[in-house]
Order: sequence, then C-alpha cells, then structure tokens
Amino acid sequence: MTRRARSWRIVTVALVVLDVFNLALQPWRAWRDLINTDFMDDATAARILATGSRCLYCTPVQHVVEQQYLGITLPTGQQSSFLHPPLAALALVPVTSLTPHVALLVFEAAMLACLVGAVAVLLPTVRTALGPFDATAVIVAGACSLPAAWGVALGQWDPLLLLGAALGCAWLTRRPLLAGAVLSLLFLKPQVVIMVPIALIILQRWRVLVGMMLGGAVWLVSTVAILGTDHLSDWWTRGIDNFREENTPMMGVAGVFREIFGSSSSVALDAGVAALGIATVLAWIWRAQLRRDETVVIPLALAVALLCAPHIWAHDLILLAVPLAVYGVRVSSTRAIVSGIALDVAYLIDSALPRPHAPAEFLVLTTIVVVMWIGLKRGRMPDGAAAPLR
Repeated sequence: MTRRARSWRIVTVALVVLDVFNLALQPWRAWRDLINTDFMDDATAARILATGSRCLYCTPVQHVVEQQYLGITLPTGQQSSFLHPPLAALALVPVTSLTPHVALLVFEAAMLACLVGAVAVLLPTVRTALGPFDATAVIVAGACSLPAAWGVALGQWDPLLLLGAALGCAWLTRRPLLAGAVLSLLFLKPQVVIMVPIALIILQRWRVLVGMMLGGAVWLVSTVAILGTDHLSDWWTRGIDNFREENTPMMGVAGVFREIFGSSSSVALDAGVAALGIATVLAWIWRAQLRRDETVVIPLALAVALLCAPHIWAHDLILLAVPLAVYGVRVSSTRAIVSGIALDVAYLIDSALPRPHAPAEFLVLTTIVVVMWIGLKRGRMPDGAAAPLR
C-alpha cells in the first residue's frame, strides 16, 4: 500500500468512527433537550388524537396539550408545530401513554433500528462491488453524516424514510408492487418523494407506480378519516405558516430564494416549484438515456428532490445515502466518501452562521447532484459487479 493510500485509509477510518460515534450520542442529546425535539410535536398531536379531538394543527390546542403532557409551563414562544400527515400522529398514540422521556426512547430505538435496517439493505450489494472497507465508508458517509445525526437528535422520522427508499430501490425489479408500497412511506414527507413518481413514469415501471399510489391512497384516506372535513385544510394552512415563520436553515433552491427575498415571500416557494418543473422537463428530455440505465434513476430522483423541493432541512439529507451508494459503485467510491466529508464540513460551517443561512450545504448539495449526474451519465458498472440495490 502506498503512502497516499495509507493516508486516505486513515482519513476514511476517521470519518467512519467520528460519524458513528456522533450518531450514537444523539439519543442522549434528544433526552436532554426533550422539549426542543420535533418528537414532542408529533407526540403532542398523538395526545390530541387520543382525546378524540381532530384539531391536530391548531396551535393553541397543541400548546395546552404539550404543557399537560410534559407537566411544565413552557417558555414564552415555545410551542408545538406538528406538520406531518395525521397518520404519523396515529402511529404514536400507543407510546404517548408512556412518560415523555420513555416515549422518546422507544421512538429513538425504533428509528435507530430503521437506520440499521437501511444499512443492512444497502451494504451487501455495495460490498460486492467495492469490498467491505470502501462499502462501509460509503454507506456511513451518507447514512451517519452530521446532518443525519441531527435528525436523530431532533426525533425525526428520517431513518424510516431511508429504509423505505433503500427497500424500494432493492425490490424495484424483483418485487415491484412491494417496492412501490415501501416507497410510499416517503409520503410522510411528500416533498422528498415528489420526483419519484415522475421517475417511475419515465421508466414505465407501472407496477411499482401502482404500489406507490396504493400506499399514497392509505395516507390520503387516513388523512380524511382522521381530520374530517372541518379540519381538512388545517394541514396545508399550518404548513404555509410554518414555512414563513421557521428560522431553521432550509436546504436547496427554496432556501436560497428565502434568504434573498425573506421568509415571508412566496418567491421561495415558487422557486422550489419552478426548479422541480425544470427538473421534470429535463428528465423527460433525457428519458431514453435514463431508461437504458434504470438502476440510477430512483436514487437520482431523490437527490434532485432534496435540491429542488421546498421545505427540505439538513436532516433530510440522510436520504443522500441511497444516491451516494449508487454513485460509489457506478463511478467512484472515493468521490462518494469525499462527498460525505464535504457534507459534514458544510454542516459545521452553516451551524456557525446566523440563522437561517445555510450557503455551504446548498453549494455542497448542488455539487453532489451535478457531479453525480455527470458521473452516472459517463460511468459504467465494473466488470462482474452486481447492479447496486437490486
């Protein structure tokens, strides 16, 4: 092994160790900062639902119920902000019979199990192409990055979405209906999955699309059943209000326009929608090439959604684990690992900046998507390597 190769191996080992160690600390961080976690927003909605109320997105109701659940008076300005579909609240009703800290630990354990499951799905085929060392580093660079760990600290659902994305890509050809069903888990955050149906249409994967739409129907029917007609518009209204009020750095095109024009401007939302429209047109123009190389299309659709869609936050970047795994196999494991390192560094830079600015992560995310697209257009499977995630 050359000196350069040894140095790179040391850097790679350091990345893996630091990312995994940092991730392991996040449940304790969530326990310590319970009232500041997003889990409390979801748990509060579950408690509201358990009382028989349908007012899941009513801020005054959320504030009262959260204080009752925690048994404390919240600081001025501290309030719950549940934004997920109602089915997410229904799923948490059983655990909210526990004390808040115990409920959080149960949720964190479930999310870490989902993360381990996603790694278990991604690792075997990547290891076949890259070997155990590089495969582990590539997967950790995406699934255990600093932004991904932040999602665990917040009590976010992102590991479940990563598991759905990994299984959906793995079963795309072998179990198409089931692949669509697990991909529909991503409707928990519709913005991250918005490009996937378009990709399936381009690929003419109709059975996968049917499975995904059936899963989407479950989300839709459950939303109507839980909220009723009186509160059906509350989710959309609360989401728009949160978009204007949120002080957390937003990723992608919408985040850049929000910084330029201000959070109260509809320009940021319009910019995100326009970017998705442009991406859709380009995908249609290149549809013939995409159909010849379908193993990369779903991962690339996820990456494009993270770059273009509104309401994308740093912790959602855990979904880059799937595109980086494919990129590592198809093009270069070294570049995939460097992308993970760059994402960690960008996260640290943006964390030190005044909110809501996140220019470093936007630049890194844009670079990853562009370089990934160029590399995948030129890249070829190594001889004898298994197609990733199939």
